[in-house]
Amino acid sequence: AGDDPAWVDLRVAIARLRHQDGDGSGASLLAQCHRRNTLTPEVADPVGYLLCAESATALQAWPIAIASARKAADAMPRSASAREVEIRAHLGAGRSADAARLARRLVEQLP
Repeated sequence: AGDDPAWVDLRVAIARLRHQDGDGSGASLLAQCHRRNTLTPEVADPVGYLLCAESATALQAWPIAIASARKAADAMPRSASAREVEIRAHLGAGRSADAARLARRLVEQLP
């Protein structure tokens, strides 16, 4: 299925290679958010939300990281990667209660 965790991880790896420094890279999508003054980028594939969230987390752009990771997790509900980035973003933003709630949910969803 399209939201199978292994399939999502493969799609993310392919997207990283395909877009390394181009318009679909996490850095480019994060820059798009800054240019448009939005918390999430416009993407054709929800993997883009995850790439943006990863870049935002690395640069401690917590509001964008949280919103983009949430969109990725909503679009790919079985993706542990999206949930993990969302948890890291909440921790970075000092929202440990939210991170703990999300971590519990992730553990409950594991096979």
